[in-house]
Amino acid sequence: MKRTALNIALALIVSSCPAVESIAQVGSDLFLNPPKEVQPWVYWMWVNGNISKEGVQKDLEAMHRAGINGAIALDVDQDSPNGPVVYNDKNWQEIFHHSAITAQRLGMEIGGNNGAGYWGTGGPWVKPELAMQWVVSSETYIHGGKQWNGKLKSPGLGDDYRDIAVIAVGVIDTVAEKRYIIPDFPLKSSQNPGNAGPVRYSCAPFTYKELQWPGFPRYLMYRGTQSASLKETAPKEAIIQQNKVINLTAKMQKDGTLSWDVPAGEWTIIRFGHQWTGSSIGPVTYKVIGPETDKLSKEATRFHFDEMVKKLKSYAVSEAFTTVHIDSWEGGGQNWTPGFDQIFKERRGYDILPWLPVLTGRVINSLQETERFMYDLRQTISELFVENYVKEFQQLAHKEGLKLSYESYTTPANDMDVVQYVDIPMAEFWIPVGWHPNFDPTIKSMASAAHLNGTTIVAAEALTSSGSERWQWHPATMKPLVDEAFSGGVNRLVFHRFSSQYFDVEGPGIQMNRWGSKYERTNTWWEFSTAWHTYISRCQYMLQKGIFYADVLALQSEEPWQRFAGLALDGYDYDVIGQDAFKKVEMNDNGLYFPNRPAYKLLLLPDSETMTVAMLTHIRNLVCNGAVVLGNRPKSVPGLLNYREEEKKLGILVGELWGTGDYITKENRLGKGTVYSDMTVEEALLRMGIPRDFTADYWLKYIHRTIDNEECYFLANTSDKEFTATCTFRVDGKKAELWDAETGEKYRIDISANVGGTTTLRIPFNAAKSWFVIFRPSADASLPLFNPKQEQQNETAINNNWVLYFPKGSGTPLKVELPRLVSWSEHTDPEIKYFSGTARYEKIITIDDKMLRDRLPVILDLGKVEIMARVKLNGKDLGIAWRAPYSFDITEAAKAGENRLEIEVVNLWPNRLIGDEQLADDVGYNKEGTMKEWPEWLLKGKKRPSKRKVFSARKQWNADDKLISSGLLGPVMIFNRSE
Repeated sequence: MKRTALNIALALIVSSCPAVESIAQVGSDLFLNPPKEVQPWVYWMWVNGNISKEGVQKDLEAMHRAGINGAIALDVDQDSPNGPVVYNDKNWQEIFHHSAITAQRLGMEIGGNNGAGYWGTGGPWVKPELAMQWVVSSETYIHGGKQWNGKLKSPGLGDDYRDIAVIAVGVIDTVAEKRYIIPDFPLKSSQNPGNAGPVRYSCAPFTYKELQWPGFPRYLMYRGTQSASLKETAPKEAIIQQNKVINLTAKMQKDGTLSWDVPAGEWTIIRFGHQWTGSSIGPVTYKVIGPETDKLSKEATRFHFDEMVKKLKSYAVSEAFTTVHIDSWEGGGQNWTPGFDQIFKERRGYDILPWLPVLTGRVINSLQETERFMYDLRQTISELFVENYVKEFQQLAHKEGLKLSYESYTTPANDMDVVQYVDIPMAEFWIPVGWHPNFDPTIKSMASAAHLNGTTIVAAEALTSSGSERWQWHPATMKPLVDEAFSGGVNRLVFHRFSSQYFDVEGPGIQMNRWGSKYERTNTWWEFSTAWHTYISRCQYMLQKGIFYADVLALQSEEPWQRFAGLALDGYDYDVIGQDAFKKVEMNDNGLYFPNRPAYKLLLLPDSETMTVAMLTHIRNLVCNGAVVLGNRPKSVPGLLNYREEEKKLGILVGELWGTGDYITKENRLGKGTVYSDMTVEEALLRMGIPRDFTADYWLKYIHRTIDNEECYFLANTSDKEFTATCTFRVDGKKAELWDAETGEKYRIDISANVGGTTTLRIPFNAAKSWFVIFRPSADASLPLFNPKQEQQNETAINNNWVLYFPKGSGTPLKVELPRLVSWSEHTDPEIKYFSGTARYEKIITIDDKMLRDRLPVILDLGKVEIMARVKLNGKDLGIAWRAPYSFDITEAAKAGENRLEIEVVNLWPNRLIGDEQLADDVGYNKEGTMKEWPEWLLKGKKRPSKRKVFSARKQWNADDKLISSGLLGPVMIFNRSE
């Protein structure tokens, strides 16, 4: 039969010419064979102390074979039985050293988490006095008009408790649950508990429930907060006037006794102090659990660094240990550190003590002034977190010759200020099945940080998942998500996760419980993953070149904990910038200038009711010098100090920028610049005469980088549709080339049109296809011209009478005759039906001399494959196909007459796991799918008491689950492809 050759042409166009090395910095040889430095990494999970020198060496060697160049080692508790090693004991230190020297031998890199677990900075060496602190309180209710003498109850729960102040408020509201609840109060007051450790009493524990993710009682939402709308008010009866707030600190003795001549009325005396929040690192075994360090204290940061990170370096004794890592923030909130009252006064300009009752959930003066105080509280916490934790940590790392990588988002700070002091910002994206949080906006924020910091690497915790993944995902299904991340700016994948293997046993082996993609050497397709990793490396090589191009600079809100939510722009791209970095923005003849960045054309203001006078003054100066700004006018200033006077100053600036009275319009000129409002980004840029950077008549993801005098676009079809797209680029006067990261092939492509400073190309896409489009002053004339209209001829079907070989020891017949191709899961033999692994198809095929005489490429198309295939013809290895089209150019290996065809096909683990569930359980799974202790036969290397074939530390399949399609399904065809 005749069919379009579009999908085969995309994967298989023949390379006919040598690379041209002299064109700019994008080396053709390096695109075809990327250097190891651009290869992906993995999160390397050392689970419950089940590690050994032999195991980690095999892990690293398997990574190296497959094209993985780096691993971040994390020692975690994942509800598996504990092994013989404890974090940081002598055995652990020796294994870490062995990992580092093995990595060095292999030319790889190692990153180490800054302590045990995957969240937090701390450990058992951190005493509560150096741990995260928050304000705690106790309350005493009295009636006034007389002298009161008594002892105030200490709110502290341990020896680390320290008093702060005693404040009386003129109200008695003894039932906390009946008080007016300030919206989002735990986050606004930084009293949200962490994900591990005891929840020690803070000032307002009764509002935590609103923060929880369903099904995870202690797991707080990764979300930010912001001040209430300026229109919001509190009920009159909930408001305490400032003249009803009295500081009694000087009247309390050390033992808590107090003597006070109480004014008339009802009073609540609040004793305030601070103590460890209870937040601990995790997830870790009980032997190494310990407090999170005080993130507002340089002393605590230095103490931990000396106690752990320096020791990691001393254990490694290897240049391969290059990176210290801080992973996800799950430590909850912190709102105090020793001396915080004085620090607050120096930075915010007023005394915090009269406002402490707000931390009990009470409203002072008005809801708006209460919100302003909490803004100041968060801003002070943010500044100290940045300066005393992250910046200090980076400086300490640099002194040790280490880089700092950090998932620097959802912190108790302004994330865009935090990430200024990170060498390798790391984003996060999950497989969208089952329960999964949405961290996709972190891709743009972390990428923007790298662009603005002038660093190269934008890493991402890639393809994290919950229990629904269950060994079903593989490179073909991962590719659309990966391509989308690449389009957002990621250029180093760190796959979540690769579990270290302690036991030499058939099957999935040790697992990180139910979390993550099953990305370890025990996966069935691991040895087939080299081609997939080569694709990733080619993409990352290109995406680490040059400079990211964007028209828009999006200013993040000054609200310290308001998370960046992302923008959806049509045909334009952007960076996001925080308030601290924004101070460096200037104007030049090309637009908004940030050091070492191409100029941005448009400044997009945050959607916020407030802005500081300092920020708006800077914006006004930029506009006067020619900046173009889009955004709505702020209505007030944030913060409490002199805010009414500051509002007046802000109003003057607002009038200049947006106009006043009858002159309020969508477009206002000021000096050399313009302020737009009440329109989209796209409308504003088109008004400026700036056409879209990229458009297409089909939905495509894209990213644009400038490499010297060349423009590089990455285009990705993340759908399962096939189409030819009309693509228009804001490029003029240059020639175009198409580069295919799947095959390494490159070709010239004809330009359809040049109109108005743009270039239009017609580019074919099969499902999940991606291309690099390179625009150069002159194309490489030696490259073949891309021809999307190729067709098939001389087709021959080879679907019947195959021989299928299974590996020895698998329990299956070694050799099976197949009259026709069928899924292994449909075979009558249960050993084949439940088989998981690699089997080999063989067949002698006849190739007509005519197919070779015409000197046209000879193509072998396997049709449908579940899930990957490696092909040999006449003993020549033709490579691996990891996604459709499963097609191979066999021209050089083929001969007229009989040819020996071998096709290795690998499937997924589920069928074998389902098959084992038909048999007696010799593992001892509990209802959660884990076990309390390893089975004796596993520990002692004995023969299994049951007939089960494989071992998994986590059960995720049942006996009655549906089997999945497996093997070579066809139709298999050989044909010539027309030129």
